[in-house]
Amino acid sequence: SNDSLSLGAVPFQMADDHCVVVGAKCTSAASYPFICALSNNSSTSAGAADLFVDAGGFLSGRWKNDAGTATFQAAGSGVYANNAPFVATARKVGSAVAVRFNGVSSVGGVAPTGATTVNRSVIGTGDSLFPGHISAVAIMKATVSDSDLALIEKFIGTLNGQTL
Repeated sequence: SNDSLSLGAVPFQMADDHCVVVGAKCTSAASYPFICALSNNSSTSAGAADLFVDAGGFLSGRWKNDAGTATFQAAGSGVYANNAPFVATARKVGSAVAVRFNGVSSVGGVAPTGATTVNRSVIGTGDSLFPGHISAVAIMKATVSDSDLALIEKFIGTLNGQTL
């Protein structure tokens, strides 16, 4: 089945430090399945932070400002296998953004400049349903230390059936 959950308004801007951790598994090799989207509209064309699996099966993170003119996209190094649970993390601290796959940092970069207002949050879907199952989600408006993030990822991995 396809899992999706609309969380409605989220009380922060992407200028704030934040962290999103999702435990999930894909059940098909559909292109670009969105694991989560934090955005200011119904699409991801502007004002968004997305965590998704690209067509090659790589975990990726993408941050866009409200104008949609500045983007940082981080292609991850982890490749998911169908029906294998994984833990996906997107994190922003100051202007630094990073993606983690099964507890391992894969890339880092600089977030786009300009305001990014978040007033819509959806887990399991961007513009299309996520082909798989989502077992656990944590969204935090905070600076999360590496040691705390490792604990959160391990906890979500346990709920999701992934040993980290």
